[in-house]
Amino acid sequence: MPIEISSVGNKILFDYIYRNTIASRLEVKPIKRKDISDIKGIDIISIYTEEKHRGKGYAIKLILELIKYCKRNGYTYIITDDATDTFPPQNIYYKIGFLVRDNDGNWTKWTSNIEPDEERLYIVV
Repeated sequence: MPIEISSVGNKILFDYIYRNTIASRLEVKPIKRKDISDIKGIDIISIYTEEKHRGKGYAIKLILELIKYCKRNGYTYIITDDATDTFPPQNIYYKIGFLVRDNDGNWTKWTSNIEPDEERLYIVV
């Protein structure tokens, strides 16, 4: 499999390997956020794909691998607080099914008519 998972301190790295180099990297850390749940989750710190490898679906594959990892290891949600305004990560989060806070502060399915704020959440069942 071209995805390698490793740990550095309290961070977990998911690397998509293409021809022996890292083409895309997802960096996460385990968390517990009382405002969301008493149970453990994962915070997406960053996601990056080398420019020459963009558009090949590597970042989506990494997040899907993260979801599998969460299910195997007892994590129940994934959140990102990166406040990114870049469209590739937003498109990835939208495609995968992240939830977004609406204007009333409720978590709802992210639709194209809701402008994402700084927090997006995906519940892993």
